[in-house]
Amino acid sequence: MTVTLGAAEAAEYSGIWLWGESGRSAAPPETNQPTQALRVALAELAGNARSGHPGHPCDVRFGRDVGRVLAEAQRQIDARTT
Repeated sequence: MTVTLGAAEAAEYSGIWLWGESGRSAAPPETNQPTQALRVALAELAGNARSGHPGHPCDVRFGRDVGRVLAEAQRQIDARTT
């Protein structure tokens, strides 16, 4: 994972790719339309609740794992600067 808040203005791009056994998958680009993203999220939530499977790949466990990655990245940055 690469994360930065200090990129130059010329680096005005963001993208997310996931690699796995079946190849590479790119996240759809941002559309600046949060309403559509909310509709998708709510539809998935309702569908999972109806199916009896309330879990989702991007649930709180995913958030925990992202937090751990970010904390480790910060720890490594701090270790280099001391």
